[in-house]
Amino acid sequence: MNSKSRITPYGQSTQKLQLPTIVFLDVDGTIFNSKHEIPLRTKEAVAQLQRLGVRVGLATGRSVTAARLLASELKLTGPHILYAGALLVDGDFKPLGQQEIKREVCVELLEWLEAKSEDFEIYSINDYYSLKETPLLRINWNYAGSDPSIGKFPTTLFDDPILKFQVILSEETQHIRSELEVRFADTIRLAAAKGARHQHLSFISLLSSTALPTNFIKQIWEHIGCEGSFWSAGDGESDIPMIAAADIGIAMGNAQENVKAAANIITPHVDDDGLGVTLLELLSKI
Repeated sequence: MNSKSRITPYGQSTQKLQLPTIVFLDVDGTIFNSKHEIPLRTKEAVAQLQRLGVRVGLATGRSVTAARLLASELKLTGPHILYAGALLVDGDFKPLGQQEIKREVCVELLEWLEAKSEDFEIYSINDYYSLKETPLLRINWNYAGSDPSIGKFPTTLFDDPILKFQVILSEETQHIRSELEVRFADTIRLAAAKGARHQHLSFISLLSSTALPTNFIKQIWEHIGCEGSFWSAGDGESDIPMIAAADIGIAMGNAQENVKAAANIITPHVDDDGLGVTLLELLSKI
């Protein structure tokens, strides 16, 4: 991937910027720091953007229920891109578009993962499932504010569109990613991640091969009623498409190197209020 041209938002600069139409923000490791807190300047920056008429939406791997809680807390206008690019919802969390995994691919994935005895979760728009309770499931359970279905999968599991599988990785199972990439190369998109608060836990999201968040950009402009510009900030592999496509792409200082390579701006670390500091500096240049 070629690096984007860098923008330096800090210090004295004659560079003038234009307000974007919308700013998309990742959640864990971007809005939330390692203590699962939203730093003060991040709250200030989000509020200032919206006072200036800029829409602010989430672009996250989180579910509808989990994202709705955060959007309500920050009074975000949306629209929002959820499940790492599989679902687009408006500010009231009504679906505007989705990119589900094909049913036959879901069946094959389920059989393959069960044969490997891997720990994984399955997400539809409103429900999520796991064969057993795991550390990652407990975290997502806490975020979502809604109960998962734990135990034997129902026979009706794939009657509703499935947006995402999530596979937990350990040091012993890192090879699973490369095996998945080979086995499902034409049908599944993989994105690896770690939570800012839970660095000991790593996982990969499995989505439809067509489920890129950037596929929703045209729908977003249609929903808003005008075509404009957007900024996007994140720290994980699933954030790369939006950061790379954005008019200003922002990678957190705690981001992986491939995320930083896609960005115009590298912020300070999330624990130093990197997002808030950077957004406020950018707004000072407008």
